[in-house]
Amino acid sequence: MKKYLPLLLLTLSIAACHQKTASNTSIDSTARPKAQPADIATDTFQMGNKNFLVYDMDPAESPFTEEPAIESDSAELTLLRHDKNGHVKRLGDSLIITLENGRHIVLASNAHPKHDDSYTEYTYTGYLPDIKQYGIFGTYYESTDFLLVDQTTGVTTHTWGAPIISPDKKYFLCPSYDLEAGFTANGFQLYSYVNGTITPVGEIELDNWGPGQVKWIDNNTFVAEHISLDSTMNKVIKPVKIVMQ
Repeated sequence: MKKYLPLLLLTLSIAACHQKTASNTSIDSTARPKAQPADIATDTFQMGNKNFLVYDMDPAESPFTEEPAIESDSAELTLLRHDKNGHVKRLGDSLIITLENGRHIVLASNAHPKHDDSYTEYTYTGYLPDIKQYGIFGTYYESTDFLLVDQTTGVTTHTWGAPIISPDKKYFLCPSYDLEAGFTANGFQLYSYVNGTITPVGEIELDNWGPGQVKWIDNNTFVAEHISLDSTMNKVIKPVKIVMQ
């Protein structure tokens, strides 16, 4: 037996070394870098020939801090005072806009109508140089809208809300929120602006949520307040990133 003992020990030693080497070259699965999940759109919608992908955002990344100021008579008065060229003036209940060719556009309010459904009031919100339009907020008996008056032609475009213009000035969005009353549209309109001409691209009325504040972050992406209602009709607001394709 003794003469076979060295051979047995040598065999056991070689086997142990082989096992140790194999264990050292094995891959530790816990050390592998974990794959990061790709962003997954939580919603989609379409306006005209453009598709939009909606992604949830971390609330801490929201660019919005507070609700924008509501247009008021005092804000209009400040704007008119700073209009050095006198292109927009108020005469009583009427706004008078002087175009580049000298022609006048008159928007007459009807703030004291005989019938409630004929109530109309126009408030100047400022000049938009990126699209060369005068902005006017329209208030009616049970609805509102926004008017864009072209400084050259006087063509007036009625939109759901004030335009949010893309950085390259080729598009603008008109968001509108109304989940509760249903007097105005709830969703988005998209317009193109090419060679001084405004062209509707498309619109979408949303059922389960509506847009609050909106801000473009590049030519194809914007961030919006996603406003929904809980079971007690309280607003639930979160930021979403929306990519136009």
